[in-house]
Amino acid sequence: MTSLTDLQRAERDEYEARKAARLSPFSADRERFLRIAQGAADRVAQARHRIAGH
Repeated sequence: MTSLTDLQRAERDEYEARKAARLSPFSADRERFLRIAQGAADRVAQARHRIAGH
């Protein structure tokens, strides 16, 4: 079972990656951070699904 801290960690990772993408002056870095954010968003969705018991 996924713990709430796993969900919180994934949410924080997504937030930080999106913030870094927003602040980066380099397009290659922005793309990389957005890919990281998407992976974190996937982890958020999986964690929420597991916590809901599905």
